Amino acid sequence: MAGDWIKMRSNLWDDPRVSRLCDLTDQSEAMVIGALYWLWSSADSHTEDGLMPGLSLKGIDRKSGVPGFGKALLDPAVGWIAEVDGGIAIVRFDEHNGKSAKRRSMEAKRKGEVRKVSASDADKQKTESGKNAELELEKELEKEKDKKNPPVSPQGGKAKRAAQLPEDFEPNETNKALAQELGVSLVTEFPQFCDHHRAKGSTMKDWNAALNTWIRNAHKFGGGKRPAQPQSFTETDYSKGVTADGRLS
Repeated sequence: MAGDWIKMRSNLWDDPRVSRLCDLTDQSEAMVIGALYWLWSSADSHTEDGLMPGLSLKGIDRKSGVPGFGKALLDPAVGWIAEVDGGIAIVRFDEHNGKSAKRRSMEAKRKGEVRKVSASDADKQKTESGKNAELELEKELEKEKDKKNPPVSPQGGKAKRAAQLPEDFEPNETNKALAQELGVSLVTEFPQFCDHHRAKGSTMKDWNAALNTWIRNAHKFGGGKRPAQPQSFTETDYSKGVTADGRLS
């Protein structure tokens, strides 16, 4: 036989055909749906094609317990059975009963789950893409914010960035005053200072402060004496370099 499975829809209670059967038989939905369950279960158990020879309309009334149920099923507005020679046939039986119907139902359910998962993955990708876009936008906004509001030094104003020695760099008045005070010749030391740091590719935030450090070191390595003539400090080891704030490292 076809097997012990039939397809009972969850919205059968509100099916207009069920309402029509209730009107024709003067029975409640519970009675009519119970009678339908018997009919479809019986067909599933005793036939593979929906043909039920030997079953009459009276037999349907007797077995379902609903008088006039068989004739009501033939009503054009219902059309769930048809009379054939020697019995009745369940209309569109293979869509709702048996293994083939079960297979189709399960396949439809599986495809529905696949579509649901695919849609979920698509939503997830869309969400992740949206998050990535938001992160990129936040980064761009931060960059723009930094441009408009550069870092501020503790003394106020814009914080300096370390840079290489400018081509037009010259000693300022502070450098000159310190050199004069310590007896260091800028005529001798300044070219050495420039050559040293340009050769190293040094970067400083304050090159005048770095020059002050160089002047102090020249005085220190010169023995602390005030030279009468500009002197060379080629024997002095400046390989230690100067830190970004102008101190000897």
